[in-house]
Amino acid sequence: MGQMASAFMGCLRNLGVETVIPSRATNRSLALGVPHSPEFACLPFKMTLGNFIEALEHGADTIVMIGGRGPCRLGYYSVVQEQILRSLGYDFQIIRTDNPDALRSILHTMTAVSGVRSPAKLLANFYFIMQRLVASDEISARANWARAMAEDPSVVDEMADSLAVDLDATRNLRQVWTFIRHMRRRFALVKLGPAQRPLRIGLVGEIFMVLEPFANMDIERRLGRMGALVHRGVSLADWFNERIHFAPWRPNLTKRAARLARNYLGANAGGESILSVGRAVEYARSGYDGMIHVMPFGCMPEMVAQSVMSAVTRDTNLPILSLQFDEHVSEVGVVTRLEAFVDMLEHRRHHKQRSSGPRQATALQAAPLQSQSAARPSPAAHSPVTTIAPRS
Repeated sequence: MGQMASAFMGCLRNLGVETVIPSRATNRSLALGVPHSPEFACLPFKMTLGNFIEALEHGADTIVMIGGRGPCRLGYYSVVQEQILRSLGYDFQIIRTDNPDALRSILHTMTAVSGVRSPAKLLANFYFIMQRLVASDEISARANWARAMAEDPSVVDEMADSLAVDLDATRNLRQVWTFIRHMRRRFALVKLGPAQRPLRIGLVGEIFMVLEPFANMDIERRLGRMGALVHRGVSLADWFNERIHFAPWRPNLTKRAARLARNYLGANAGGESILSVGRAVEYARSGYDGMIHVMPFGCMPEMVAQSVMSAVTRDTNLPILSLQFDEHVSEVGVVTRLEAFVDMLEHRRHHKQRSSGPRQATALQAAPLQSQSAARPSPAAHSPVTTIAPRS
């Protein structure tokens, strides 16, 4: 999921654990996970199962997986996936972080994996993980800004990939802090294109879908190449900080989102549902041009959030595009809808500059995505796309 594996791998190496670096999710990962997954399982379940199979094939003998509780089915992943993998004949040990919301549970997992019992050493390495996540989030944020402003967006993509490799090579906090200074200098040297005011688009939804480029069809880079400045509404560093408080001075985004969303969603439906709705209100108040809401097909918490997005648009005039993904989604369909959404936002901005006056918002249901092939398989034959846009 994004750069989380890389951050934790660095910590485990520091603790003397031999690690098998999981490959980034690919069509093969999906092809391995889908046949052995329950039909109703969401895309993150199928992709992580495929990643586990690949890791076991490369010699891993221990799997570390988070558990959890609440409406999201994430808490059951590790239990069901263990049964599936054992039925396929794999021999391995599985270690679960049953309560990722508690630092004690995470440190217990680190001890179980490494055998290290020193609280000071465990805490130091956990803080190292968090600082790597902070640095990774900053790479993404700066790349999203530079991509929208650069003369050649492909240069920014190459730089972001290179910086991710450099970050993975860090082994202690001093190296991470040195890397952050180096990263900022490199982004400052990006050659910008003609002065412009890019579209600002917020990206929210289920955390795996927001952070994993393969799962969301690399949506941030695609939008950046279209000249849009993307702001990611959820990050790993914030997710951990709101539970572990490793940086208590950072704002609690979920609590702030809950206050903003209270007129639309009275209780947290699980996952990132309350954050998705609250961020929509925040983006509207901050003058964003639009927002994209991504989720796995059948994700209950995000479907609850999606159900109130039309009310948010009605009250705030913020256009919202909702995309659901599964293994049948075709890339062509997603790109087409992103291009149409960006074109609509540009037309809307141009229209607003030429005229003024209130607009009534309405919800529009787009046609289902058409499956292009079985190989991701390229956007979803049955995954609906909803565009919620103000009427011009």
